[in-house]
Amino acid sequence: MPYPSSHRAGTLPERWRRGRIAASLSSLAVVALVFYPLSGLSHADALDSWWLAARFTARERLSRPAAPDPDIVIVAEDNRCFQEYEEPLIAWNRHRARVIDHLTQSGARVIAMDWFQPNPTDRWLADKSNDAVLEAALARSHDVVWAIAASTDADKAGDRFVHPYSAFISLGHGLDDPNDYLGFAEVSNGTAVVTAALPTLPDDPSAVSFGTRIVERYRHARVQIGNRSWRVAGGPALPLRSDGTMLIDYANGTGMADFGDRRAVRPFATYSMVDVEHAPDGPDPRFRDKIVLIGSEWSGDNDQHFVPIFNYNSKLLNTGIGLRPAYGLEIQANIVRNLLRGRGLMEPAAWQMWLIAVGLGVVCIGLFLALRWLTAAAAVVGAAVLWIGVGFGAFCIAGAALPIYLPLGAMLLSSGLMGGYLALSEERERRQVLALWGRHQEPRMVDFMLAHPEARGGEGQEMEVTVLFADLKNFTKTVEHLSPTDTISALNRYLGMLNSVICAHGGIVDKYLGDGLMAQWGAPDSPDHSGPNHALAAVRACLDIQRAADGLRRADRPDQAPPVAFDLRLTLHTGRVVFGFVGAQRLELTIIGDIVNVTSRLQETAKQLDVEFLVSENTYERVRDYVEVGEQAEVAIRGRDMPLRVYEVTGARSGASVSQEAAAAVAAP
Repeated sequence: MPYPSSHRAGTLPERWRRGRIAASLSSLAVVALVFYPLSGLSHADALDSWWLAARFTARERLSRPAAPDPDIVIVAEDNRCFQEYEEPLIAWNRHRARVIDHLTQSGARVIAMDWFQPNPTDRWLADKSNDAVLEAALARSHDVVWAIAASTDADKAGDRFVHPYSAFISLGHGLDDPNDYLGFAEVSNGTAVVTAALPTLPDDPSAVSFGTRIVERYRHARVQIGNRSWRVAGGPALPLRSDGTMLIDYANGTGMADFGDRRAVRPFATYSMVDVEHAPDGPDPRFRDKIVLIGSEWSGDNDQHFVPIFNYNSKLLNTGIGLRPAYGLEIQANIVRNLLRGRGLMEPAAWQMWLIAVGLGVVCIGLFLALRWLTAAAAVVGAAVLWIGVGFGAFCIAGAALPIYLPLGAMLLSSGLMGGYLALSEERERRQVLALWGRHQEPRMVDFMLAHPEARGGEGQEMEVTVLFADLKNFTKTVEHLSPTDTISALNRYLGMLNSVICAHGGIVDKYLGDGLMAQWGAPDSPDHSGPNHALAAVRACLDIQRAADGLRRADRPDQAPPVAFDLRLTLHTGRVVFGFVGAQRLELTIIGDIVNVTSRLQETAKQLDVEFLVSENTYERVRDYVEVGEQAEVAIRGRDMPLRVYEVTGARSGASVSQEAAAAVAAP
C-alpha cells in the first residue's frame, strides 16, 4: 500500500495532500471550461433527444390511461372518408360545409381548420358551386381559425405564406383584420422529430402560430409572447427557451391509437368527418363549448411526423428511428392543450445546466478524494444512475426535463481526470514507498504483502521453518573505546555481511536485534535454490557466515583505526511456527511460535558451552549427512519442561571451501 489504511487527505503527507488539492482544482477548471460552451447545446430535444423519448415513454407506461381532454375534440378526414365519399379530395368542400354547420349549431367555441386550399377549385371542377357552399357555411359560423403554411418558394417575392383561398375567410367576426384568424401550422422546424413549438417566427413576431390563434379565439384574449414566456392574458405562462421555442409536453397516448393499438385511450376525443356529417340535426353535446380541430388523419397523408415517444408496438418496429409517428393535427392539439393548461415542459436555462454539470463534477472529484479509487469509481457510477433516476422522476412528477448527457459527461470527465491523476500519482508514490520500504523490509516479504492483501489482519499460516539467531560476541566490551560513529560503522559492516550471506542462501532477515539479528528459512515460500530442506540452507549459510566473518577479521582496513573484529555466535532451531501479521495500528509480518523463543534461548546455551555455532536436534536430524559436529549435550531450556539435545557444528562433511556468497560478503565495502 502506498500510504496508511485511511485514504482521506487529512492523513496523507503534506506534499501528497497539496498535489491532490491542485489536481482537484485543475480538474474542476477543465470541466467548467469544457462544458460552458456545451451548455447551450444540451436542450432536451437536441443532445438529450434519446432521454427525452425514454422519459415520455416511461411516463406513459407507468401512468394510468387518462380520460380524453375535456376541451379539445378532433374531427378527422380519415380513411373512412376516402371509402365513403364518391368525390375526390379536392371536391370535399360540401362535406366540410355540412360539418361546419353541425359544429356551429352544436355550440363549438372554436373551429380550427388545419387544411389548405390556396386556390379556388372551380378552375378544375365542373361544379362551380363547390367553393361557394363552404363560403356560405363559414359565413354562418363564428370563430373559425385557419392554418397557413410558410412559403418555401424563393421566387415568390413579398409572399411569406401560402394562404387559404381568400373567399373562405369570413369577415363578419367582429374584428377588422382577417389575419387575426390565421396562424402558421409549421411543426417540423426542419427536424424529423417534433419536440418543440414556436409561438411566432423568429424573424417576424407578427407571424403567430396556429395554436396561438386557436387559444386567443377560445379565451377571447390576446396571447402575450415575451422573451421567456408564452401565455394567454391572465392565464399561466409557458416557459420559452433561449431559442424562443416551447418544449411540447405530449399527452400520454399521442399517436398510439392512430397507428396501431386501437385499444389505447386517445388523448383527444376523435370522430370521423363521416360520422359528424351524418349526425342527427340539432345541437350535439359532444362539441358544445369545445375547440374542434378539423384536418387530415388518413394513412396516405404526408402530414405525419415522429414524436419523442418510443414505438413499443410490435407491428410498428419498422418505422426506422424507433419513435412513434403522429399526425400533424394531433400535434397541433397537443400544442393547444399546453397553452390552455400552462403545462409546457420546464427545462433549465443554459447557465443552470452549466451549474448542474459543474456541481456534479465537484461531487465526483470529492468522491475520489474521500474514497479509495475503485470505491470512488463505483460511487460515481451509482451517482450517475441516481441522476438518471432523478431526471425520470422530475419529468414524470413535475414535468421538468433535466439534462442527462451534459451532467453525465461532466461526471465522466471529472472522474477520468481525477481518477487518472490518482492512479498515476499513487503508482508513482507506490514506487517511491516501495523503494524506501525495500531498505527496511526483505523484498520477498514486500512482494507477499502486496500479493496477499487478504492476509492482513488474518489468523496467519502454520508452516515449518528454520530460525537463526546471530549475535556478535563481546560487542559491548569491544566497542567501548569507539566513538558512536565508528561503532555504527563497525556494526553495519558485520550486519551487512550477515544480511548478504543469509539472502544469498534463500533466507529472510526478520528483524535486527541491536548487535544481532533474527532470520528464518521457509516462510513465506521456500526459495527454489534452497529446496524443501530449509534447515540445510540455513546451515550452509551459517558456515559461510563464519568464513566471511574470518575474512572480515583478516581484511586490511586502513580507513578503520583501530581495527575492529568480532566473533559471532550462531544458533539454529527447526520447527513449526505461525507466519502472518501481528500488531494493531502498525502491522509487522513475522513468525510467531515456541520455536522462535527456543532459538533465542539457545544463545545462552551456546555461551555456556562456549561454542560459536549450535544447532538443535530438530535441525541436526535434517542435516546430519552434511555436517561435522563437535560437542553434544542435553540442556535445559528456560521455559521448557523437557531438555533439548544440541550439537556444535564444526564444518561441512564435504570440506567445501569458501563459497562465492561468503567471498562476496567479505569483499563488499
